[in-house]
Amino acid sequence: MNLVVVPVACPTPNAAAAGAILSGVMNIRLAPGSTARAVYAQPAIDEHYFCSFEMNPDYRERFEQGGLRVAGLGPGGEVRIVELPSHPFFVATLFQPQRSSRVGAPNPLVSAFVRAASSFAETRRKQR
Repeated sequence: MNLVVVPVACPTPNAAAAGAILSGVMNIRLAPGSTARAVYAQPAIDEHYFCSFEMNPDYRERFEQGGLRVAGLGPGGEVRIVELPSHPFFVATLFQPQRSSRVGAPNPLVSAFVRAASSFAETRRKQR
C-alpha cells in the first residue's frame, strides 16, 4: 500500500508516539511568490497545530508535477502549506488558521479567504 498521507513525523511540542495527535506552535517558512507569503507579507510565520497526519514526502514531486505548489515548509523541510496557483484561492494548510484568530483580529489567511469568496460572489452576481 502506498500512503499519500502519513502520521506526522515532525517535532512539535506535546508530541507523543508516531500517529498521536500533536499540538503546539511551529515556525513555517513561506515560499517567495506564494499566495501565503503575499497574505502574511513576511517570510516566516508561527502557527498553531493540532494534527495527526501530513503529506508523505515521497509524493511531493508528484503533487508538484500535478500543479500543487509547496508554499510553506516546517523546520525540517516538511510540507505545511500547498497551493493550487490555477485556482482563485486554494490554500491548504496543515495548521489551523482559525486557532489564532480573535474577535476583531482574524488570522490573515481567514481574512484573505473571506475576501476571495466575497470577490468571487460579486463577480458571479455581476455576470447574471
